[in-house]
Amino acid sequence: MRFMENMNPLPIIPPHQPAVFRKEGTPFSKAIVSLTKQEYIQLKWDGRYWKRQHDRAVVRAAAFKQELELAQARIRDLEQRLYGKRSEKGTTAPEAQPGGVNLSRPRGQVPGSMKGSEISVVEVAR
Repeated sequence: MRFMENMNPLPIIPPHQPAVFRKEGTPFSKAIVSLTKQEYIQLKWDGRYWKRQHDRAVVRAAAFKQELELAQARIRDLEQRLYGKRSEKGTTAPEAQPGGVNLSRPRGQVPGSMKGSEISVVEVAR
Protein backbone atom coordinates (compact mmCIF):
# COMPACT_ATOMS: atom_id res chain seq x y z
CA MET A 1 0.00 0.00 0.00
CA ARG A 2 2.78 2.40 0.86
CA PHE A 3 4.41 1.56 -2.47
CA MET A 4 1.38 2.91 -4.39
CA GLU A 5 1.42 6.22 -2.49
CA ASN A 6 4.97 6.94 -3.64
CA MET A 7 4.06 6.37 -7.32
CA ASN A 8 1.83 9.44 -7.56
CA PRO A 9 4.08 11.97 -9.41
CA LEU A 10 1.63 14.93 -9.22
CA PRO A 11 2.25 17.30 -6.33
CA ILE A 12 -0.69 18.84 -4.50
CA ILE A 13 -0.98 22.46 -5.62
CA PRO A 14 -2.65 25.02 -3.32
CA PRO A 15 -5.56 26.98 -4.83
CA HIS A 16 -4.65 29.88 -7.08
CA GLN A 17 -4.11 33.12 -5.25
CA PRO A 18 -4.28 36.53 -6.91
CA ALA A 19 -1.03 38.46 -7.28
CA VAL A 20 -2.17 40.96 -4.63
CA PHE A 21 -1.97 38.38 -1.85
CA ARG A 22 1.36 36.86 -2.90
CA LYS A 23 4.47 38.26 -1.35
CA GLU A 24 6.34 38.73 -4.64
CA GLY A 25 3.34 40.16 -6.61
CA THR A 26 3.65 42.45 -9.61
CA PRO A 27 5.08 45.96 -9.32
CA PHE A 28 1.69 47.63 -9.72
CA SER A 29 -0.08 45.31 -7.27
CA LYS A 30 1.15 47.38 -4.32
CA ALA A 31 0.32 50.79 -5.80
CA ILE A 32 -2.62 52.59 -4.25
CA VAL A 33 -4.93 54.48 -6.59
CA SER A 34 -7.51 56.97 -5.46
CA LEU A 35 -10.42 58.08 -7.61
CA THR A 36 -12.93 60.80 -7.12
CA LYS A 37 -16.57 59.77 -6.97
CA GLN A 38 -17.13 61.44 -10.36
CA GLU A 39 -14.28 59.45 -11.97
CA TYR A 40 -15.62 56.25 -10.44
CA ILE A 41 -19.13 56.92 -11.80
CA GLN A 42 -17.71 57.79 -15.24
CA LEU A 43 -15.75 54.51 -15.33
CA LYS A 44 -18.87 52.56 -14.37
CA TRP A 45 -20.92 54.33 -17.06
CA ASP A 46 -18.25 53.71 -19.69
CA GLY A 47 -18.11 50.05 -18.77
CA ARG A 48 -21.88 49.71 -19.07
CA TYR A 49 -21.87 51.61 -22.37
CA TRP A 50 -19.33 49.27 -23.94
CA LYS A 51 -21.14 46.23 -22.54
CA ARG A 52 -24.37 47.42 -24.20
CA GLN A 53 -22.50 48.08 -27.44
CA HIS A 54 -21.14 44.54 -27.35
CA ASP A 55 -24.61 43.11 -26.65
CA ARG A 56 -26.04 45.05 -29.59
CA ALA A 57 -23.24 43.80 -31.84
CA VAL A 58 -23.92 40.21 -30.78
CA VAL A 59 -27.62 40.59 -31.61
CA ARG A 60 -26.78 42.19 -34.99
CA ALA A 61 -24.32 39.40 -35.78
CA ALA A 62 -26.96 36.77 -34.97
CA ALA A 63 -29.47 38.55 -37.25
CA PHE A 64 -26.91 38.72 -40.07
CA LYS A 65 -26.08 35.05 -39.60
CA GLN A 66 -29.77 34.12 -39.84
CA GLU A 67 -30.20 36.31 -42.93
CA LEU A 68 -27.15 34.66 -44.52
CA GLU A 69 -28.52 31.18 -43.83
CA LEU A 70 -31.85 32.13 -45.44
CA ALA A 71 -30.07 33.55 -48.49
CA GLN A 72 -27.92 30.43 -48.84
CA ALA A 73 -31.03 28.24 -48.56
CA ARG A 74 -32.70 30.27 -51.30
CA ILE A 75 -29.61 29.94 -53.50
CA ARG A 76 -29.55 26.16 -52.94
CA ASP A 77 -33.24 25.95 -53.85
CA LEU A 78 -32.82 28.00 -57.03
CA GLU A 79 -29.74 26.03 -58.09
CA GLN A 80 -31.64 22.79 -57.49
CA ARG A 81 -34.49 24.08 -59.63
CA LEU A 82 -32.13 25.18 -62.38
CA TYR A 83 -29.60 22.34 -62.46
CA GLY A 84 -31.24 19.53 -60.49
CA LYS A 85 -33.19 16.57 -61.80
CA ARG A 86 -36.93 16.81 -62.05
CA SER A 87 -38.91 14.70 -59.64
CA GLU A 88 -41.73 13.99 -62.09
CA LYS A 89 -40.67 13.42 -65.67
CA GLY A 90 -43.19 13.70 -68.46
CA THR A 91 -43.62 10.93 -71.02
CA THR A 92 -42.53 11.71 -74.56
CA ALA A 93 -43.35 8.43 -76.27
CA PRO A 94 -46.42 8.49 -78.55
CA GLU A 95 -47.65 5.24 -76.99
CA ALA A 96 -48.18 7.07 -73.70
CA GLN A 97 -50.56 9.56 -75.36
CA PRO A 98 -54.27 8.73 -75.31
CA GLY A 99 -55.13 6.77 -78.43
CA GLY A 100 -51.47 6.39 -79.36
CA VAL A 101 -51.55 9.49 -81.58
CA ASN A 102 -48.90 12.17 -81.29
CA LEU A 103 -50.73 15.51 -81.34
CA SER A 104 -47.67 17.73 -81.65
CA ARG A 105 -45.78 18.22 -84.87
CA PRO A 106 -42.20 16.98 -85.18
CA ARG A 107 -39.46 19.54 -84.94
CA GLY A 108 -37.39 20.63 -87.90
CA GLN A 109 -38.14 21.24 -91.54
CA VAL A 110 -41.23 19.62 -92.97
CA PRO A 111 -40.34 17.00 -95.59
CA GLY A 112 -41.18 18.08 -99.15
CA SER A 113 -41.24 21.81 -98.51
CA MET A 114 -38.88 24.23 -100.23
CA LYS A 115 -35.84 25.48 -98.41
CA GLY A 116 -35.31 29.17 -97.77
CA SER A 117 -32.63 29.50 -100.46
CA GLU A 118 -34.86 27.78 -103.06
CA ILE A 119 -37.71 30.22 -102.39
CA SER A 120 -35.55 33.26 -103.05
CA VAL A 121 -34.22 31.75 -106.31
CA VAL A 122 -37.75 30.97 -107.55
CA GLU A 123 -38.98 34.51 -106.79
CA VAL A 124 -36.02 36.09 -108.55
CA ALA A 125 -36.56 33.94 -111.65
CA ARG A 126 -40.14 35.17 -112.14
